[in-house]
Amino acid sequence: MEKSAFSTHAIRLLRIFAAETKPPNFFIFMKQNVFSPTLLTTAGTAPRAFLFDFDLTLADGSAWIVACYHEVLARHGFAAVDDETIRGTIGLTVEDSFALMTGIDDAARLHDLRVEYKALCRPGMAVHTRLFPDAGRFLHAAAEAGVALGVISTKETPTLRESLERCGVLSLFALVVGLDEVSAPKPSPEGILYALDRLGLAPADAIYFGDNPVDAQAAHAAGTAYVGVAKGVHTASVLAAYPHRAVIGSYDELIVQR
Repeated sequence: MEKSAFSTHAIRLLRIFAAETKPPNFFIFMKQNVFSPTLLTTAGTAPRAFLFDFDLTLADGSAWIVACYHEVLARHGFAAVDDETIRGTIGLTVEDSFALMTGIDDAARLHDLRVEYKALCRPGMAVHTRLFPDAGRFLHAAAEAGVALGVISTKETPTLRESLERCGVLSLFALVVGLDEVSAPKPSPEGILYALDRLGLAPADAIYFGDNPVDAQAAHAAGTAYVGVAKGVHTASVLAAYPHRAVIGSYDELIVQR
């Protein structure tokens, strides 16, 4: 009887010891088959971080964005700008978007247009944004595998966090970096490098996902691998013209069926 009790206690101690001494990449090692070989490192494990653009990469709020741009453009005599032209600017800064759509190059006027647009768009942005279902599946698979997740976007951080919260995935992210946290927007690599520094990782440890050529340029400049996400205006062939690990139409392509 005493021997049995001792054995049971010893087994419990061994289990506790084993649980407390797992190597840091235990879950990545155990679940490396979750991801397509496209994403795996040369060692056969998942990268330590997946970093994402937001609009038209993880989620779609484009209908609201287009409507708000139309309203502001019409107020200033640019009602002829079409939906596709506006959608093509998503991912750029608001000032750059207005400059491309109107030809205005005066910094003061562009700043005023930005302020007007933000006042109109920001209050309804989160409620009009929907997470892509396949992106949700991929985010949960990555989180379960122990991969750190981050967002680097030209949106402001509070808006990003509110949108991610409403989409039900904010808790999955280790960090969210908006335009208000960097001095230069994409294609500058500053946001990606800032995120990597906060995570304590090297560029080779991460993959950056984005739907816009500026995402590809930023990833290349930062030294991270890039996965093009062809869910917006920019087609797979456009994104494939830049250095890339893969170009996808759905995140389901990157998850091995179990």
